[in-house]
Formats: sequence, structure tokens, C-alpha cells
Amino acid sequence: MTIRAKGLSLLIVAVAELAGAACPDYTDKLEFLCNPNASVPKWQGTNLAKRISRTTMSIYPYKGKLYTSGGEWNANTGPCPIFTVNPEDGTFTNHFTAGTETIWYFREDSSNRLYAAGVDQKEGTKTRGAYFRMDSENVWTNLITVPFGSVTNIGMQGYSTHTWDLCCWKGKVFTAGYGIASCPEGSDERMSDATPDLKDCRMFWKGKFNFVPGPNSTNKEPRTIERTMGMYRRFYSFFPFEDDLYCYPMTVCGTNFNQSGTIEEWRYDEARDKFVCQTNRLANLIPDKRNSHTNSVRASNFAVMFWHATPFKGRVLYIVGNESQRTHPWYACTATNDNHTVVATRIGLEEGEYPFCLAKGDGRALLLAARPDGPGNGVVNTVLESEDGLSFTRKFSFRTRQPALAVALMDGTYFFGMGAGYKVEKNWNLPEDAEEDGAIFRLRP
Repeated sequence: MTIRAKGLSLLIVAVAELAGAACPDYTDKLEFLCNPNASVPKWQGTNLAKRISRTTMSIYPYKGKLYTSGGEWNANTGPCPIFTVNPEDGTFTNHFTAGTETIWYFREDSSNRLYAAGVDQKEGTKTRGAYFRMDSENVWTNLITVPFGSVTNIGMQGYSTHTWDLCCWKGKVFTAGYGIASCPEGSDERMSDATPDLKDCRMFWKGKFNFVPGPNSTNKEPRTIERTMGMYRRFYSFFPFEDDLYCYPMTVCGTNFNQSGTIEEWRYDEARDKFVCQTNRLANLIPDKRNSHTNSVRASNFAVMFWHATPFKGRVLYIVGNESQRTHPWYACTATNDNHTVVATRIGLEEGEYPFCLAKGDGRALLLAARPDGPGNGVVNTVLESEDGLSFTRKFSFRTRQPALAVALMDGTYFFGMGAGYKVEKNWNLPEDAEEDGAIFRLRP
């Protein structure tokens, strides 16, 4: 049967448990709470950029409210309102419009100040910033990082052009862009360069591609050519352990890469107040790789990245995937800091199930995953929980038309953010439901 709430169509299937999963189906407990992103006129409509703009990538509980935003940095659809949501009645308010194209993450510092990381600065706006800090109740300050840093060939891709991640660690704020910048918590000053040894904004690798000769070529035989390729080094994710802070750029790997390779691992040296590059084994950060992970990859070389890095009980949890608006996840990992080197293991999910969000709430770590529910039938979302960051238990599932992309837990109540999850896998054949994009649902078990 189908239930409708505020114009949204939710798939309800009368089963007590999912096949092969010892957890209840709570679809009938799912309540529509609100859709703040759908209230933004610029984000209304059915084209792809508008649908992605409405996507709720993060729901952050803070002082009894939920904080969220949207945007699409690739299509430049900012500025982005930062909404506060009342978790009881779903009323929402925009107290600040951030001069950025997208907001992915909210973070807190040691003084419980709230920050928002702006992925791409919105030129021409009074509130233009690389990141934003709430200094009093819903009074925000827009801040920038380092314009160019120490590199000499960065062109327009300055440190402050994009902020892929933000981290508060031991009294300092760090931003990850085309370099890493830092400043004391609460500071209004422009950040300083935390990667002064970085002299080239690009990273290089040996790549292969299939060459098909043209009609005027003297050698008519198709062949594979190896050459040196390069791309901008995007620092994409901080891993904050209790005794070490790491930052990882996107790592370029061919579709047939083997795990004997290495990855850049930038570790913060507190004594020298800068990040120092060391290498780690790919297998330590990407502990599993299957052919299915590259089903949708068209090039022989592509970028692997980590996102939703979440510190919990001395570990860091994160999602591994390849670049495409963070909707091509492979699997989730749980990592330890082993003698100043990160070593991770894969978190087990069911076959065909993919992770979409990691969070923590009520003293537990949360993993939100989804799998297709048959062609055209939407997806089955599953919430897994852990008390130690290592062992996860399947708690409950619910069905929607697209994968839920954000999760939060506050005072025993779960909240889920929806968005355009069409890019997950080519063979998922998800039904399109533009009304569902950006919706926030509430679930009380």
C-alpha cells in the first residue's frame, strides 16, 4: 500500500523483516517533517542542478535544533541558506544566507561554536566565504582561508577556492582545499598556510589509455599508450584521531589498480605547526576493491576519495568512493591510528548494499546504507549502529524512492535527509521523485 504525506509518496510494504536481515521494517513509522530546501525559489524545479541543490547532505543536531542546507557547487546555484529546523513541529527558519555554492558539513569546536564548510565561494555576495562560524544564536560570520598558499602554479585554484572539509582539533580550525589552512578557534583573522612545503598544486601519475589511430595515422594498429597525467591535488578529508590529525587528497587510481600502491597521507606536526606528507599503503585505506566498484567509471583513471569522516571512540569512520557528487560510494571503513599510520578495515554490509552517511548521536555511531528494492521500486534504507566503532548492528530499515543521504539521531528520534541519488549505480533504475528531494523525515521507533 502507499501512504501520502504533504504531497510525498512513500512506498509501504507489509513485511515485518527484510529478507536476509534481522531488523524490522519501520516504513510505516516514517513521518514527513519538512523540506526547507524546497522553499528556496532558485532551487525549485525538476532539472538536475535544481534537484541536486535541494539535496540534504547533512543534518546536524545542535542545541535542540537541526541545522541543514543544500546547494550545488558544480552548477553554481548558491548562495545557500542555513536553516534551523524545529524537530517537533518541522517549522524552519533561514537566519543566514551563506555566500557559497554548497554546504556539506557542520562542525563544532572545543567551545561548542558551530561552523559550516562552504564548498565553493559565491562571488559577488556580501557573505562570501570559505567557511562560516555562528558567534551567537544564529548570528554568523563569513570567513576565508589562504588565497594561494605556497604553491607557484596554482592559477585560479587557490587554497580558498573550495573547502572540501573542515576540522576543529586541539584548539585550531583547519580547512582542506587545494592546500590546508589553519587558525585558532574563534579567530577572525585570515588563516595561515598549513602546507608550506607544498610547491605544486597538481599530483601526477602514470596512466594508460586506449589509442585508436585516425585516418591519417601511419600506424593503423589500435594500441594502449602509457603517459604521465596530472590533476589538481584536492585535499578532501580530515581524519581526526585523539593523538594525530591526517588529511587526504583525492587519490587517482586506474580501474584496475592494485592495492600494493601508495597514497599521500598528510600528517599534522604539532611542533612545527604544519602538515608533513608521508605515504601509506593503499590497502590500509582502501582495504577492499571489487570490479563492481568501477561499473560506472568510463575512464581508465579516476579519483578515489573519502567522505563523512567521523571520529568515534578512538577510531575514525569514513566512506570510500569515487568522484561524482558523493553518490558513488563503495563501502564504509573503520580505522585506527597505528604508530602514526592509519590502518582501516571494511564495515560489513549486505551484498548490493551501499553506505551513504556516517554520523553519531546519543552516544552511538550511525551508518546509513541502502540497496535497490527491485527495478522501479525505489530503495530499502537500513540504519546500523555501533557502540565501539567496530561492530555494527542492523537496527531497522525503511523504504523510499531514492536513497536517504543524511542521518541524525537526537534524544531517541531519527532524522533523514533526502536528495537526488540517481547516480548511485546505473542498474538501480530508481523512480524519479523530485518532490522527495530535500525532504527531511522523522522516525520514532
